[in-house]
Amino acid sequence: MSDTNKDDSTQATRSMWVSYPLFSADFLRSVPGAPTQFYFGLYRGTLDLAARRLQAQAEYVKKLSAIDQPGDALAAHNAFARETIESWFEEGRRLFNESQAFVTPSK
Repeated sequence: MSDTNKDDSTQATRSMWVSYPLFSADFLRSVPGAPTQFYFGLYRGTLDLAARRLQAQAEYVKKLSAIDQPGDALAAHNAFARETIESWFEEGRRLFNESQAFVTPSK
């Protein structure tokens, strides 16, 4: 495939996605505020959670790389698994509480 055809194909793919209405700012302006804020709040919260959990996982892997005893590795794994599960429950509660503001009617 020549570079010209490859460029045309890439440009066609880009224009397809740009013209898709869900990727348009005009589409977002037409959506009522509360549902949009609700979903973007959840989106932002889950990305925040993912970033924190990836950081915790990187720290865990770094810790594992310094361990030379199988028992210590197992203990580190158990601690990481416990912290991960606790974090998911805590974050789920936090996201739920934050999202209630958008679904509970104002007084």
